[in-house]
Amino acid sequence: LCLCYAPQGGTCIVLLANESASTVEGAIREAGIDNRGSKIMVRRGHPKNLVDLREVSADTCRSIVLDGISRDALRETRDNFVLQALISLQGVGWPINGHILALCAIEKNQAILEKIGGPKTHVMHLEKFMGKIMVQSSRTAGLCHVMSSLFGYADSEFYLHPVPESFFGMSFGRANRNFPNVILAGVMSKIGKTILCPGADYKLSEGETFIVIAEDETALTPSIDDTPVPEVAGYPRELALDVVREKTVLQPDNILIVGWNRELLPSVMYELENCMLAGSEVTILATKSIEDREKYIEMLQRRKGGHYFKNIGTIKQVQGSLEAGQRSTETIQLITNATRAFILGDENTPPCMSDASALAAILLIREILESAGKLRMIPAVPEIRDVSSARLCRHIHVYDFLETSVIPAQIISSLAVQPKIAPVLLSLLSSHGAAQVRTYPISNHSSQLLDCNISFFEAMNLVAQSGDVLIGWTKEKADEDDPNSLERRIRSCAFELLPDTDWEINPPDKTTKRRWSDETDLLLVISWTESSETDDWQEEY
Repeated sequence: LCLCYAPQGGTCIVLLANESASTVEGAIREAGIDNRGSKIMVRRGHPKNLVDLREVSADTCRSIVLDGISRDALRETRDNFVLQALISLQGVGWPINGHILALCAIEKNQAILEKIGGPKTHVMHLEKFMGKIMVQSSRTAGLCHVMSSLFGYADSEFYLHPVPESFFGMSFGRANRNFPNVILAGVMSKIGKTILCPGADYKLSEGETFIVIAEDETALTPSIDDTPVPEVAGYPRELALDVVREKTVLQPDNILIVGWNRELLPSVMYELENCMLAGSEVTILATKSIEDREKYIEMLQRRKGGHYFKNIGTIKQVQGSLEAGQRSTETIQLITNATRAFILGDENTPPCMSDASALAAILLIREILESAGKLRMIPAVPEIRDVSSARLCRHIHVYDFLETSVIPAQIISSLAVQPKIAPVLLSLLSSHGAAQVRTYPISNHSSQLLDCNISFFEAMNLVAQSGDVLIGWTKEKADEDDPNSLERRIRSCAFELLPDTDWEINPPDKTTKRRWSDETDLLLVISWTESSETDDWQEEY
């Protein structure tokens, strides 16, 4: 929130907590938060008490975020707390001119929270987003970093901006050239429908809102003249789709899930069911008893109205772990047969120990695959719960990891400021969405520019011809690091690790040409997909 309001000189953020003000203020100081001009105030109290709500100006504030009592509390207790707070606020019609973001811990409670909250309340089930990001990151390298950037207010992120009157009737492609400092990703219709990648010929109309990627709101002012962009020959939409189809080999997956976490596991399982082919297999390796896990998986399927998994043909439960040094014949076989892996933080393990286990598991998977004669590392996405562990991941060439202590806070702050942005996030992460974040070599859009010098504006024009929207590209590679560094020792072998995908989103300089190699560089696009059909699982999820 401090990052978000920094361009405006800051705002006032008030925390109403059960703990004493000195305890909460001490935790804020310990976190080393840069206020960026914002004022953070702490008051002790409970939202069920009208006096406490009035003390924090709940009646006149712009937005209220309702979270559970504590992340350590039972999920049922957290939802009960949020429900009680909603009843208290809605009973007096507060905030008068603002909105409420209510965080839901259990998906089945979302409907009752929405009913009590009314039109001013947006209910968010964060674990749903986390599972989607984790699964989609195993399919699109670097997606965790991209989503963190797009919703984190540290680089370029999503904004909603009304279509100016002078743009009514203008094509989307021409409008894009009038905003040289931002990227127009799509529009939101006047009835709230999210339209990403509408196509260059799409005509803008009254009441629509641009979906924009910008460094901050000050960049949303259009220029008077069109930005001149040299014509670059690229593939039209159908031909670009044909290229993607030819390069895509579809087959059932063999998924390995390491660890047991009932907050993250449901959304991971549901998302896997939505995006995998029939006949896929999921194996869960954990120390929790197999009987308890089988009962829980059965309950997950009953939770969806009795619809059992269709694409996940087999769910195998295995007792064990991937702690350093532990490798049975069974676990070696599981790893060598896996096509993708997810490492979940065990729910009863402290964050620092959970992250240590995740790092050890990744290195063990690499070693087993290399010893088995495999040539390349499989996509493996760990859950990272301690902020400091992100640096350690990068040291061992792990670039796709889910920071469950960071990304939820970024999503909460983004939706607290712009609640209407939620459909954009869901659409981008949905396995059946009409548009998704994808990475492509430039050869997917042109056969003439495999190795070339190209500017970002030229690349945008090239991608736009297929109906996609270019939002970023891989950064130019720096000089090689110290040959004796940890990073070089980790990757100095015949076994191929997953690439370092360091993205530059909405680069400030879009006119200077850079050297481009189709073998090492990638475009980051919001890609139009052929179909947005859903099935029973997706409709309910």
